[in-house]
Amino acid sequence: MWAVAAAIRKQEDINQQEEEVLVEELMLLSEIEINTRVLDKMGANAVGELEAAAQASSADLKRYKIFQLVATLDRSERVALLRNKRHRGSTP
Repeated sequence: MWAVAAAIRKQEDINQQEEEVLVEELMLLSEIEINTRVLDKMGANAVGELEAAAQASSADLKRYKIFQLVATLDRSERVALLRNKRHRGSTP
């Protein structure tokens, strides 16, 4: 039982680390690129709704949209983005 709980915690830690890396990687994109990804993944009204929510809370608009976008990604999409990051990071 303890081994299962430890394995679950370890996977949660890995997921959290991946999310943090993805957020920082996506912060390098332009606002237009972020909005395009949000629109594609979350639908037509998502950009406006996320911006309104961020403004109502005095949050960082771009970072908030990225957090919400990352939360919608499945495992394969996260892996693909991380792979793209590694590939871009290895080129001059």
